[in-house]
Amino acid sequence: MGHVDIEHQSVFKRISIISIGIAIFPHRTRKILLNPCLISKIRVPATRRTDIPLINIPLTMSRKLAISDIHGCAKTFIALLDHLAFSQSDTLYLLGDYIDRGPDSKSVVDYILRLKQDGYQVHCLRGNHEQLLLNAIADPAHDLAWTKNGGMDMLRSYGIDHQRDLPQSCLDFVQSLDYYFETEGFILVHAGLDFIRQDPFYDTWSMMWIRDWYHFIRYEWLAKRIIVHGHTPVFREEIESQFSKLSTQQYLDIDNGCVFAAIAGRRGLGNLCCFDLTNRALFFQPYTG
Repeated sequence: MGHVDIEHQSVFKRISIISIGIAIFPHRTRKILLNPCLISKIRVPATRRTDIPLINIPLTMSRKLAISDIHGCAKTFIALLDHLAFSQSDTLYLLGDYIDRGPDSKSVVDYILRLKQDGYQVHCLRGNHEQLLLNAIADPAHDLAWTKNGGMDMLRSYGIDHQRDLPQSCLDFVQSLDYYFETEGFILVHAGLDFIRQDPFYDTWSMMWIRDWYHFIRYEWLAKRIIVHGHTPVFREEIESQFSKLSTQQYLDIDNGCVFAAIAGRRGLGNLCCFDLTNRALFFQPYTG
């Protein structure tokens, strides 16, 4: 594995990653970690390290992209989609927790709804924070559990004092969310699966809330599928480690704790992560609000 520095942002608007790769988006330079042994038809420009190939091949295939735990970080979410050159030929899977804690839950929800309205292929899952909101709407006894876990931040973004005053478009969106998706060798879920159950798809509570479940995985049930999830914030190094073992471990946590950038950015959190299922690549967008 080696790093490639891509000095011009425009070059990266559409790249073809033929091998496994990791990409990060700082302000001026983008880096991609590739396995050079699996790359064909490449051009190597003059760089400081000519032994590492620079990929500059237009990506023509449609991509399947997964992002989790946006948590009100609307500017970061939009910046990530812009860097990915997200288009109507792509499919975007959002794995839950769009709201709470971050500065602008309203703009996140509005932007997702606008993408759908404009014909983009966006599929959204339910996270535990959406469920906390639904619980608070259904029963006032659950108000405190939601507001103490970031619900007040969501209310402020809407300029309201109570969840009953949320616009119907937001309520309809939250109530419509699925618990999991399956797509061509991948299971997408917010938190994970309870493998103690005979049928892990039966337990929807665990799909939103479970932690520390990897050691219970029943690989005879999972077969060749890979589980992509969020919910538990992990350092970027852990995401990259899981990514490097994807073919054997068959799970990937893509929650890099974007919303915690202000308090933990130097410890490997603070990015919004995207996993490109089609090209087996990771992308990290630093928090911008």
